[in-house]
Amino acid sequence: LIDAYFLTTIWTKEIKEPNSPYMNSAYDGAFGLNGQQVVLAIDGDLVFVTTDTGVEIKRITCPITFENFDALDQIFVSYSPDGQSVAYGYTGHVRQVGTDAYTYIVNARETCDKKLLQRLDTPLYQLEFSPDGKYLMGDFSGLTFLWKTSDNQQYATFKSINSSFNGDGSLLATTNNGEIVLWNVDTLKPIGFYKSYGWTYALNPDGKILATTEYAETSNANGWSIKLWNTKTGEVLKVIKDLPGTPSELRFSPDGRLLAGLFDGEDISAPNNFMIWGVK
Repeated sequence: LIDAYFLTTIWTKEIKEPNSPYMNSAYDGAFGLNGQQVVLAIDGDLVFVTTDTGVEIKRITCPITFENFDALDQIFVSYSPDGQSVAYGYTGHVRQVGTDAYTYIVNARETCDKKLLQRLDTPLYQLEFSPDGKYLMGDFSGLTFLWKTSDNQQYATFKSINSSFNGDGSLLATTNNGEIVLWNVDTLKPIGFYKSYGWTYALNPDGKILATTEYAETSNANGWSIKLWNTKTGEVLKVIKDLPGTPSELRFSPDGRLLAGLFDGEDISAPNNFMIWGVK
């Protein structure tokens, strides 16, 4: 799924031809129901589409309501694993004041039955349900909120600029001031601390390996490297050097056997680079 302002394209598994292009100001998209559906945020509508045929199943109109917006900046969505709820949030710019952001939980039925979870004066950057569906995570500027989906009540708050769950939702990784912390989500106790340069990292699905980035000044090579950590022992398993640029994103494959990295070019005119490594 590739999503961006004014364009969302659903691709077939074979990556041959786009399955269903939406050219109607689609701000964000999220998979649901084990990849069988995608929900798209298109202005004030939540559009549900099948991934095998690209056919629109239903459209729920959820008006974007705000008090102080001068302009809408972004919309974010996440689809609950059971297909019953959609997390729906948006950020707007307030002239001469700053930012206003709203986060809602919406029943994925025929009408927009929504509940306000949070309103902040800082930007919203992502919404994500935990893979087990027990929690919803929202990343704001410097803060991460967790809500319990059983009652839609706030569960925890972390100082973090980028957070993510592992494959079963039992662990949450947060990052702040060059440190990544792994948390047991049910107990809210930290189980590991890792140094990282910047906020780019990846936690593999079973939570046993953490990939972090590191930078060191060097005169003859790119100073960036990737470290793979054993999260149980704290041991560094591998260091990957000679990267093709500055790491901007890292992702493990669903089975944890591959690590993919996206790298910015050395200058604005240089192309981005994409690499994949096997992980043993």
